[in-house]
Amino acid sequence: PDVSADVVKQLEACGVRTDSELLFEPLFELYQRLPLNSITLQELSRVYTVVTELSAAEPILASDLLKYEEEKHPLEQDAELRVGDEQIDELLRGLGGARLVEISGDRKMGKSTLAFNIAINHLLSRVNESVAWVDTLGSFAPSTVLGIIFALGRKDTLSVMRRLHVSLAFDAETLHAVLDELFDSDSGARPRILVIDAITPLLTGIMSPFSSHGHAILADLMQRLRSIASQYHTTILIINDATVVNLLNVEDAKRERKPALGPTFTFMTDTTLWLSPPKAGEEGEDVDAAQTECDYLTIIKSRNKVSSQSSLSLLLFHTQGFVS
Repeated sequence: PDVSADVVKQLEACGVRTDSELLFEPLFELYQRLPLNSITLQELSRVYTVVTELSAAEPILASDLLKYEEEKHPLEQDAELRVGDEQIDELLRGLGGARLVEISGDRKMGKSTLAFNIAINHLLSRVNESVAWVDTLGSFAPSTVLGIIFALGRKDTLSVMRRLHVSLAFDAETLHAVLDELFDSDSGARPRILVIDAITPLLTGIMSPFSSHGHAILADLMQRLRSIASQYHTTILIINDATVVNLLNVEDAKRERKPALGPTFTFMTDTTLWLSPPKAGEEGEDVDAAQTECDYLTIIKSRNKVSSQSSLSLLLFHTQGFVS
């Protein structure tokens, strides 16, 4: 509305149709390309100023940010992720709150088990809050929930089960519909923890190195999850599968693994937790029998922990004291 229709037509005649095309071309060079006497240099300069103001991101005052932090502080209190094991809880310290946490690892490494324990410990300690679990594999087992509750020495199973909301989603479109129901509708209190178990089946069939379609769907989904986490102070646990590090090397393919969905996905989350089996000894080397009963939990990337705390932090995932 601040730029006349006549000026817009003159700019379109020169091939300038978007704000980027206008702002990234030097003012005087564009003025020379315009028809003679169609617009003055002063008027064109004013157009640049108006378009710059309309295109710029809206600034936020530091005082407003401080007020926002103070208002959300009560929701962030005691937002730690816990499983009831002292060592594991120490590793998870500082990863809760309005954040996206990836739990990745090979098959049968206990990814869902870790998420179950985090969710149930939260429900047991916060009796007025709920947890949402999105099952993309059809593998959710209520008996697992009961087993963890009993293993923790608790008997309030009915309260926990009522506040654990389970949904099925076998494609990205259905997952968006579930998110609409959980967060965009007038459904009252929102879940403080959302678990997606797992994200890989939703995207594996559409992710391709030769097409950007699948990557665009992934980026759109992760952007929405980021918005949900920030707006509703929800911790989102995203379970991801593993893939081989080097497809060209047969020996590496047998051993080395990394989170699936490519390197871009790693930077869309705040933290990546990696579950892996104990490394086998070299040929002829004895392996401690007790070690073979444990898995390793590692923070391989985090925006919330300094490198001295997270880098190469290996923690034995004992079966004792932790339901597997």
